[in-house]
Amino acid sequence: MLRVLGRASSINVRKVLWTCAELDLQFEHVESGPELLARNPNRMVPVIQDGEFVMWESNAICRYLAGKQPRDTLLPPEPEARAQVEMWMDWQATELNSAWRYCFLALVRNSPEHTDARAIRKSAESWNECMRLLDEHFAH
Repeated sequence: MLRVLGRASSINVRKVLWTCAELDLQFEHVESGPELLARNPNRMVPVIQDGEFVMWESNAICRYLAGKQPRDTLLPPEPEARAQVEMWMDWQATELNSAWRYCFLALVRNSPEHTDARAIRKSAESWNECMRLLDEHFAH
């Protein structure tokens, strides 16, 4: 059986859980577990175990699951359409996550290391720019 390790409050874990739900996959969600976490050299989540196969990195996991249980609306087979999906997935992991990270850590997680008001404002501005790009994309 497929096992998904990680806190549901993590956006990267939630992304994997959403993919599982969209594909109607049977899975066990484990909030924490040293045996699976030890299989990720980064010691971070999410991690999946599918039989003996263990994998980490949320976008790679989503691609794996979508390829294992094909559904054209999630990961199209046509090269151009698939490239568009993968482009936005990678953009989310690099640009979008980088944009909101400082603000999120400061205002949601209340991290004592993230209290610089200027950096919070810059992070919020970067987030808003990313949202503008998404709005423009989906307006077409």
